[in-house]
Amino acid sequence: MDERALLEAFIRELPAYKANRSIYMLDRVMNVWDEVLPNIYKYVLCVDRDKIQLWLNLELDMDLNQNLIEGGRKEPKR
Repeated sequence: MDERALLEAFIRELPAYKANRSIYMLDRVMNVWDEVLPNIYKYVLCVDRDKIQLWLNLELDMDLNQNLIEGGRKEPKR
């Protein structure tokens, strides 16, 4: 059943990949970022690929830091 689900997902996503590979890959990368950092805003800036730097500001309040460490199991205070 797992293999069948993977095949069906592949068949469903193949047209999007064929339509524009780079946008499809960007969408997949952004999905991973949403899973890893669910309660943090992400910004996409269009710049030259050779000049990209990834910066993370981890100076967050203690509740949100604890939430990230625990894997997002509780809602941070706002």
